[in-house]
Amino acid sequence: MIVTILGCSNRERSNPLDPRNPETQGRPTGLWIQSDRHDVILQWRRLQVDGLLGYHVYRRMLDQEAFELIDLVAPDVASYTDVGLPYDQEVTYSISAVADGYESPLSDSVLVTLGPFNYWMVDAYFLEVVKLTYDIRHVVVQSISTPYPVSVAADSLTGTVWVLDLYGQMVKLSGEGEPLVWVDDVVDAIYMTMDEINGVVWVGDYDGTRVARYDISGTRLGETSGFTRISEMSCVGSSGGCWIADREGQDVVLLSADGSVSVRFDDRFDDPISIGAYRLEDWVWVADSTRLVRARTDGSLEEMCVLDNPIYTLSVDQTTGDCWLVTVLEDGAGDEIVKVSVDGTVLVRVGGFRQAEDLVANDYNGGCLVADTGNYRVVRLSSRGEILQTMEDFGSPWSLSVD
Repeated sequence: MIVTILGCSNRERSNPLDPRNPETQGRPTGLWIQSDRHDVILQWRRLQVDGLLGYHVYRRMLDQEAFELIDLVAPDVASYTDVGLPYDQEVTYSISAVADGYESPLSDSVLVTLGPFNYWMVDAYFLEVVKLTYDIRHVVVQSISTPYPVSVAADSLTGTVWVLDLYGQMVKLSGEGEPLVWVDDVVDAIYMTMDEINGVVWVGDYDGTRVARYDISGTRLGETSGFTRISEMSCVGSSGGCWIADREGQDVVLLSADGSVSVRFDDRFDDPISIGAYRLEDWVWVADSTRLVRARTDGSLEEMCVLDNPIYTLSVDQTTGDCWLVTVLEDGAGDEIVKVSVDGTVLVRVGGFRQAEDLVANDYNGGCLVADTGNYRVVRLSSRGEILQTMEDFGSPWSLSVD
């Protein structure tokens, strides 16, 4: 009954549905949200009051002015899943508590923009692996996985993620951040890339001279040596190979699935610092100082464009073949994020970044996510370079991967 919930005793302010309650102001609290592709998961603090009939769940889509009541949840439940929602559309939720003839004011609202994947990130300062929602508004998982995580590679086919530690460990985590597999023989490794199709993790050592291969159970498959200083690696796709950028050796090498050398470009690069395979076709983007070059498996090279500033790292949109880059400006002026089309046309330039350690292309909407390390944040950009969302207060956002 209403009198049971609102009460008039000396303890009425301890009732969570009393409007004078200093913690709740008479409404449900603790509403929390996360997204998983087309679904939204809500959770809240369960109310311990007599006479409660349940919770009304309200939703407002981007094109709606007011909240719409979508469901009534039982009083002993404190969660709700809303399914089948569209991608790249902001959705807002709120809840209320319901009794016989009474409904509380709405809770604080929460919002999310859904998408086909989440992001994993290493925070090298706080020594955490963090899982973020597609819109980077919400943290889904924070895991202390290894003593010093430096690289992360998601396996979207299994819903897991591999984390590489600077001091010789590699661990596979579940989607909830729980350790599943430990590998202890990854000596001084720092670079990692995931071949999801074939279930192979490629790992490069800190000295940049060796590349090892592991299956998804953590079993070591083999090793290839003879490099001078590996700067980055990128898996090919269905054939199971891996491209290697050997920066000090001024070389780009394609390894076959068994680790043997398939293609070598033999000193045709000056400073191949970053590399990214376009898996739908038979070529790879190479960042060579200020040049962006296309390299093919037949040994041919094509210079696509020359930028004003050196390239630090890149990521390839696997839908279009376009390339997102971090370029380092002169005189300590920070970094610029640049998007280059598949035909070599510069499409986007956006500044205001500092020591951006990594970025990852958004294959769904043509945008990208940037680990803006020097500004202690991650930034989500649209296909046109507009800032859609930032998440602040990280220690050192470092390595990114899409699940």
